[in-house]
Amino acid sequence: MENHDFNIIWIEFCKYLPQSRIDKHEHSFFHYIFVIEGTGDIEIGENKFTLRHNRIYLMPPRTSHSFQNTGDNILYTIEIKFETENENILETLLKFPSYLNLKNTPAKEILTVIYNEMSSKPVLYTEIINLKFMEFITYLMRFSSRQNTKKIKSDFHKNSYKNIDEISRVVNYIHSHIEDEITLETLAKEANLEKSYFLKKFKRIMGFTPMQFIRDARIERAKELLRFSDMNITQVSSASGFQSIHHFSNLFFKQTGSTPSQYRISIKDL
Repeated sequence: MENHDFNIIWIEFCKYLPQSRIDKHEHSFFHYIFVIEGTGDIEIGENKFTLRHNRIYLMPPRTSHSFQNTGDNILYTIEIKFETENENILETLLKFPSYLNLKNTPAKEILTVIYNEMSSKPVLYTEIINLKFMEFITYLMRFSSRQNTKKIKSDFHKNSYKNIDEISRVVNYIHSHIEDEITLETLAKEANLEKSYFLKKFKRIMGFTPMQFIRDARIERAKELLRFSDMNITQVSSASGFQSIHHFSNLFFKQTGSTPSQYRISIKDL
């Protein structure tokens, strides 16, 4: 069963301390934030909303967003980043409003199942993830039809997901060789494209340069190892493809606002 409608890039239980903030940024993929507990402010495109319990906030690709914990307590969320090449599903997702109220739905339970499947990777986990996420999207479709919240505009073009076989091979290569030295020449060869054209095409489709994508993929790999392995920080740095512990620590702090050691301690408190 290889015909999957979704590619789950990342899913995580997150916590944000009082007054902590994620500055404005955007992605080439979808980013959904489900609030488990706490409150705050979120800005999606030109619209501002209050983060509330049991609401999910929906950021389409190419939509700038930022948020902040404005309360006195910790803000707990489940966040998922994903993409789809199914144009019918894509069209539906782009019609969703800025947020949906998912009270009295199994939304949290479904996302927890997806998180557990991605973490442990048992047999047929990709099939389970695809089925559960389709169930989750079906709930969003149901509640989207009930709410008249203002829709946010996105400058995402559907054609971005067409003809990306070469880039898909490169992304798979990066994830499979994250510990190794990866050069632009190697990636262009993997895509069977001339180097300068490959660079332009990768950035147009993914929204990042290849080196930026590799950097972010290595940070995500490091987060997984910090959470699920007993490796020390030096071992995590090496296994994530960083050439020096100093560079790894600086970049990790810049990306997450925590040192690797602080991240490992905080994530175990969830």
